[in-house]
Amino acid sequence: MNNFEDKEVNLKLLSIINDKLRINVLTPFSKLSKRQQVYFNDELNKYLRDLPENNYLEVITKDFNTIMHDMMTSDDFKPEHQRVQRVSTNPIEVGKNESVDEVLEKLEQELIKV
Repeated sequence: MNNFEDKEVNLKLLSIINDKLRINVLTPFSKLSKRQQVYFNDELNKYLRDLPENNYLEVITKDFNTIMHDMMTSDDFKPEHQRVQRVSTNPIEVGKNESVDEVLEKLEQELIKV
């Protein structure tokens, strides 16, 4: 799998680029206006071009962590204005012959149907 298909990497990139555009860092791409999406794509392309060939995941993680730290320690930070992804607090049973990845895949497919 390409690292840029990973959900965690995508969330980090979304946050980094939103921050560059001075948009709430947790705003999903789909919630941006068409104009913002154009600027987002342009900024994302610039960011990706400037990444080093090696250790680029470390650079993305470092940039993301810096943004999150700065955001959460800011006097202006209001947690109630942040969009949090849907979280389930229900326990999930993983059978003896099942892998965690299989169970998670099934759960994701169920969420897509909803």
